[in-house]
Amino acid sequence: MEMVVEMFSITQGYGFCTDGYIQVFFRVEDFVKLHVSEPQPILGETVIVELDLQTENTRAISLRRIKTPQIITGTVSSFDSVKGWGFVTNTIGTYFLHKSDFLHSFVPIIGNTVSFYGGRKKDKLRACYVIEGSIF
Repeated sequence: MEMVVEMFSITQGYGFCTDGYIQVFFRVEDFVKLHVSEPQPILGETVIVELDLQTENTRAISLRRIKTPQIITGTVSSFDSVKGWGFVTNTIGTYFLHKSDFLHSFVPIIGNTVSFYGGRKKDKLRACYVIEGSIF
């Protein structure tokens, strides 16, 4: 069944996906990428979920990525280092930027470039797996 990744914790290695009616738990080990170089689950991406029908709990046996995610580059338009969040802008739109989505520890500087995978959380654009600079 098709579902959307609703939450994923890089540090804890688990997350939840939903079809709008039920919420399903998954572990990072259950996630199947299309290519080895791809990131772990991205918030808001659609995945194919196979459920464990042998248990009472709603748990995924596997999640399979449907399409290869694309890396996006944008410019930091704001960032509050005390609060740990801000925004990054590019031609597609403005993405919410949160320190929990940084792959490496850094403080984004307004006007600098970052690269990331575009995600969605609560129907808002979100920068996921953020790195400093442009990889292009």
